[in-house]
Amino acid sequence: MVGTLSAQPLEDWIKAAEKAFEKEDYYSAYRYYEVALQYDTSRIDLWYQLGESAQLFTAYRTAEQAYRRVATSAVADTFPLLLFRQAEVLHKQGNYEAAAVLYDRFLTEQADIPADIAEQAERQLINAEWAAEALSRRREDLPIQNLGDSINSPYSDFGLYRLNDTIYYTSLRFKFKKDTLSPSREVSRIIRQDTAGNSLGALPDYINDPTRLSAHTAFDPEARMVYFTFCDYLGDSYQMRCEIYRSPMKANGEWGRPMRLPINDDQSTNTQPNVGQDPATGQAYLYFVSDRAGGKGGLDLYRSAILEDGTYGPVEALDQFNTAGNDVTPFYYAPTQVLYFSSDGRLTMGGYDIFRSSWDGYDWERPDNMGVPVNTSYNDLYYARFADEEMAYLASNRPDTAAIFWDESKDACCNDIYRLGIADEFKLLVLTFNERDLSELIGTSVALYEISPHGRRLVDTLHNPIGNDFNFVVQPHKKYELVGTKTGYSVAVDPLDMNDPNLRKQREITRKLYLSPGIELDVFTFMLPDSTELAGTTVFLFELTPEGEMIVVDSVVNPLANDYHFSLERGKKYQIFARKDGYTPAMTVIDTNDPQLASVSKIRRDLYLEPGLVLEVYTFRLQDRLPLTGASVRLLAYTDERGETLLDSVQNNVGNQFWWKVEKGKRYVIRGSREGYGPAETSLDLTGTEVPQTGTYRRDLYLGQRLEVYTFDGRTKEPLPGAEIKLIDPKTDKVIADRINPLANDFAFSIQYDQAYRIEVTRKGYEPVTDLLTFTPEMADRHGIIALDIELMPLDDPASLLPLLLYYDNDQPNPRSRSPITTLEYVTTNVEYYNKKQEFIMNFTEGMELEEAFRTRRRFNDFFDREVRGGRYDLEEFAKRLLLYLQGGGRFVMDLQGFASPRASKVYNNILSARRIDAVKNFFENYRDGAFRPYMASGALTFTEKAYGETKADPRALDESAGERSSIYDILASLERRVEIRDGRGAASN
Repeated sequence: MVGTLSAQPLEDWIKAAEKAFEKEDYYSAYRYYEVALQYDTSRIDLWYQLGESAQLFTAYRTAEQAYRRVATSAVADTFPLLLFRQAEVLHKQGNYEAAAVLYDRFLTEQADIPADIAEQAERQLINAEWAAEALSRRREDLPIQNLGDSINSPYSDFGLYRLNDTIYYTSLRFKFKKDTLSPSREVSRIIRQDTAGNSLGALPDYINDPTRLSAHTAFDPEARMVYFTFCDYLGDSYQMRCEIYRSPMKANGEWGRPMRLPINDDQSTNTQPNVGQDPATGQAYLYFVSDRAGGKGGLDLYRSAILEDGTYGPVEALDQFNTAGNDVTPFYYAPTQVLYFSSDGRLTMGGYDIFRSSWDGYDWERPDNMGVPVNTSYNDLYYARFADEEMAYLASNRPDTAAIFWDESKDACCNDIYRLGIADEFKLLVLTFNERDLSELIGTSVALYEISPHGRRLVDTLHNPIGNDFNFVVQPHKKYELVGTKTGYSVAVDPLDMNDPNLRKQREITRKLYLSPGIELDVFTFMLPDSTELAGTTVFLFELTPEGEMIVVDSVVNPLANDYHFSLERGKKYQIFARKDGYTPAMTVIDTNDPQLASVSKIRRDLYLEPGLVLEVYTFRLQDRLPLTGASVRLLAYTDERGETLLDSVQNNVGNQFWWKVEKGKRYVIRGSREGYGPAETSLDLTGTEVPQTGTYRRDLYLGQRLEVYTFDGRTKEPLPGAEIKLIDPKTDKVIADRINPLANDFAFSIQYDQAYRIEVTRKGYEPVTDLLTFTPEMADRHGIIALDIELMPLDDPASLLPLLLYYDNDQPNPRSRSPITTLEYVTTNVEYYNKKQEFIMNFTEGMELEEAFRTRRRFNDFFDREVRGGRYDLEEFAKRLLLYLQGGGRFVMDLQGFASPRASKVYNNILSARRIDAVKNFFENYRDGAFRPYMASGALTFTEKAYGETKADPRALDESAGERSSIYDILASLERRVEIRDGRGAASN
């Protein structure tokens, strides 16, 4: 066409370029501007338009040269977006550091930047800095190969799908023969061929319709149905609209007549279908792309369940992936439950990048960028992989010298299809050994668990009866746990964190598990004081659990000898208890986690029992009659003259047994107690003539009476969560018990009968309740439980719920944003933050001793349940009451105060605090579809705001230099990330 117009005057070339640009035919536009500049190279405006056209066509080097010509001219200042455009083309060519410099200059030097362009520039500056760092992590060992001219052409080829030995892909190498434009526009066809590159014949015209664009191929799991798209150009433009169709697969492999799907939206494009099946449920979903109304940006990802009768479920927006940009080309890989897609709305290397997200059994994980060389500064799309092949495929317009379209003159053009190695999986070899002699341990089972904020999920379990090797596949950025087991051996546990930088460049990882065989325990009993062998003893073996429970493992009586034999499992703690009537018992504890026992296969314990008159005392929980460890028992002598005299006090943290030698002719009082339980008491009278000189007496103590309290709203009679209940001794005002239940309305206490208690029940927004109560055995039900219902009356003034403390995740909302405002609202950020509870616990407790970690987990659970989630519940209750208050004619001033931890700079933290305030305001703005807006507009509801940043932070909260564990995951840092809502109607609120 250039040749036919060579005689045209300059203005005709300019008009042709402008017309092509308007129709989004950017290739023709930039070629026409090149010809126009041959007439007059001094026209700087034409150089600028050449740069604009070339950039949109992806001819970035041509665009860079054109923009440089403008920048060196005397009229460069008349092009206010020039620096931004130069930065863009450098960015898209992978020159990230130079692009970042120009983005920064544009933002700091250029005056009167439109708000949308400034926002783009700030985002792209962050993107360029991120891409420069990501480039340093390039995988050099990942093979990637252009498929060559057996598939690719000088036009766009994309969307490869392999079904057995047949390959399907889409190509734009065909001309629209009846096009109204000249030159004719390209149309796409679906091509099929075998794996050797041989054509398998054209698809019928009702699939490759001569008047439409046919594209994209996806099969259902049984390969009985094929999905694809028909697209049509809109008028004389290069824009098009697509719809999804399906065709049944015939027995001979041919496609049947297509049917339009009902999930298509008539007012939008619907394209790029892919079918994925959840292996856990068997449910198949049709994933697709659409720009339908209600989305987050341009093109968004959606899915619809494929029902058993062939119909489709409701269309579901995948908003955990969708952005304000374009999110396209979904591909679900069932073996690892990973969804691959491309996006230009996230941090990318430039243009579209490929991302992956795993389904963890509960939710989709945060999408991960697949990195370099999967992604480049150009467009990378249509990632696909197939279960029987250790390779993947993608389409890209990267300027690869092997690309069919590419040469120095063309600069850039079209998508080619590439084959590449698997970038997001690691081969894991696990070897099992006998820890005692380091020999290979045959017949072991190894389980691989994924550790996520939702808990522990079994990925795979393998048993090898003839070897010690196990092969797994693991994914990047995940945390795993390997568990090796074999009967008679210890359980070997090995954590595997794929975020470890030492593992990033290892494609094959080896882990060794060492299992220790069980320990044989020999117990011998002797008599004091002469250590003679003592036969006829009963020896008990108890397992002591971390929760303090005692579980009977075994008990042995040997009437003829003094030896007893047991098998112990590694990783457990045991108590050995020996008794015989007329002898003081003996006890010892063995913890098989003791490093001194690591290489020991047999141990011996000697127990010594002393003859005499003996008292044995056992403590139990009253409610379930189970052994109660951790109790203290006091032995007191009693005489009429002197009353009670304390003889001894013993606490047993590893059992429920207590014993003393006692004397004939005396009386004793035995009292048991334990924190959280009511005391128990019994007695022993040895003054009778029938009392022997030697023998054993037994007394059992049952501690505690269970009191259950339930709280209700006095007006609605509905269960009322979030209350606090205190049991107080009315004589001393001492708080006996204090409970808060942020999630439910039930509370449990251990109380004593016939003792007076003052019960105080409080909750924000409700009138407190106080009562004086005494409990008697008659009040208990048949299960031995006393139940009490308490109603609290709500207060009408919404300020009774204040102050509210609303907590945020680190750098939320909108991490790294320099804007003091956000489109997010608080509840969304709160839910996401609460879902990271386990992540915070695991990161902060990593490396702690078990007991310390357990206590810390309780603190984190309390914080997340009571403060994070409980704060959200209180916010919703406050909003409900505030709306009623305003509807009744009230007026309210809401004082919002924002705070931040000192992890970032002071300037940034001030902005972050303001952004957090804005998220809370957005909650009220959008509450119940804008129910507060009329009151905000009339002035009945107003806000005061103060962003404090880190200025009021606890000095113990540490900044970024202390590392993520202290500056992000510590409770002290978490407490600083908040917004406080206070009553702003008077000075006292401040």
